[in-house]
Amino acid sequence: MDSSKYEVLSRCLQAASGAVPADQEDSLYLVHEEGNQLIERLMEGSEPTEQDRIATGVKSKTPAAYLYKDTDERYVFCVDKSDTLKFYKYEGSWKAATLGSLPAQKLHTKGKLCATITPDGIVLYYQDPSGNLKGIEQRNGAWKALDTISVKTQDASPLSVSFSESDSNLYLYYVGSDASLHYRVISYKSGKSDDKVFPKSKFDKPITNFIVFRGEDGQGTEAYFLTPSISGNGSVFTRVDGDGTRATLGYARDGKFEPDSSAQCFRMCCCPIMVYYVHMHHMRRGCYCW
Repeated sequence: MDSSKYEVLSRCLQAASGAVPADQEDSLYLVHEEGNQLIERLMEGSEPTEQDRIATGVKSKTPAAYLYKDTDERYVFCVDKSDTLKFYKYEGSWKAATLGSLPAQKLHTKGKLCATITPDGIVLYYQDPSGNLKGIEQRNGAWKALDTISVKTQDASPLSVSFSESDSNLYLYYVGSDASLHYRVISYKSGKSDDKVFPKSKFDKPITNFIVFRGEDGQGTEAYFLTPSISGNGSVFTRVDGDGTRATLGYARDGKFEPDSSAQCFRMCCCPIMVYYVHMHHMRRGCYCW
């Protein structure tokens, strides 16, 4: 994998959220909070070609979960200044949407979000005020609350969730209280789950963000992490494979990536520009959202 692709990944991890669309070659959607506004940018290379305001009145440094199906079907979840979940969808322009009859969803003051598209709709998880993981789900247009997952997470733990077509499970990733990357394998049909630890995923510094590309049947899985640099000026960008193989790839700062001259070369099993679309039940190429 060349440094330009690592730059795409590091830029993704430095944003609040985003997506790599398969139907727009060499493009990248990124979401940022600026002045309590949530901004969507379409990037081509390192330059923005389009910009749109999604929402105002959002929390400073709001977490966000951005979902992309195509140019006419996009969704964003974020948090307002009272740590309440907000939902927006694109219908020719960005508009506030409701979560059906669900009550207001409150997040931990440092809580993060993650979401994925499923065969029947959308699943979203977040860290609640008590530190547990809560979820909501839209199936066939109706929203409902999911069972609370009582786990020991780090405050402000980044979250990631994906739907696997191969086994019809949800994979929910989070940073545990032991500072390692954990994941729950959740049955999409029954909701039953069990907890696993990603090998060699504990760092000396707290994990500020990560993204996981899960290979077919778990083979070729790769995780990419951002952790604070020793100087505190930027972040270290590290890759850990599913077998625990680990290497520092470079350094990220201000949306840019500087490759590490000593970084090892690895076989790339899941190119982030074109991965199997884990959010849809159809076996086809598609985008990756985080």
